[in-house]
Amino acid sequence: MKRKSFFGILIMLFMFIMLVTLPNQVKATDQMIEKGKQLYIQSRDLYYNNENDYLEIENILKESEAIFVEIEEGLEKYYWQAQIYLLLGEMAETREDKKIAEKRYSESQKLIKKALEYNENDSDSVRLLGVTYIKLMKYKSVFYRMKNSSKTKELSKKAIELDSKNYKAQIALSMFYIYTPKSVGGDIDKVIEGLNKALLSEDYYERFLAFGWLGFAYKKKNLNNFTKQYVDKALEIFPNSLWVNSILEDK
Repeated sequence: MKRKSFFGILIMLFMFIMLVTLPNQVKATDQMIEKGKQLYIQSRDLYYNNENDYLEIENILKESEAIFVEIEEGLEKYYWQAQIYLLLGEMAETREDKKIAEKRYSESQKLIKKALEYNENDSDSVRLLGVTYIKLMKYKSVFYRMKNSSKTKELSKKAIELDSKNYKAQIALSMFYIYTPKSVGGDIDKVIEGLNKALLSEDYYERFLAFGWLGFAYKKKNLNNFTKQYVDKALEIFPNSLWVNSILEDK
């Protein structure tokens, strides 16, 4: 009887420890995810507003990635790692380092596919996969482009079907219509329609992208008054943006 009582006490003690520590572990993980996200957002904003040198921004991104490496396997881990590598690809592209840009975009695509293994219907992961395809188009073979040319369109539409308020997906779909030749589906009017939907977002970064791409779209239509109007709106958010400032400069 004494032996049974002893083991019973041990089991009760073990269960008590699990009940006390498990919530703390979950809370710690949530805190780590939030810290990693904020470091990524800090890096993204510095990049888009052309602040700090790229080495410093990359160091912040490495700090963010180190956090996501540590957390348990799952959708959020791989989604945010994919976001980090996409931004690193954009930074390499700005430096005209094509080899590194392609490598980082490919890594982003690999990571977001892993995220989708945990939830194939996660709207923003579906959207991000579509973005990786359009980012990789310029670096891949003609066969790759022919095979995957409609992926961004299909995945962006799916992301919007899964979440009608996924404004980043509206922007991604607009990117497809911008970069696709008119003969195979490109359509500036559809770009403008989608980006105006994205302006319903309350997120400053999403609004910045929508304003910037609207300026770009109206530039394509030679409507310079509208171009300046939307470029100015984008620059209210990130005044030093190289991309947005270049829209007015491009002839």
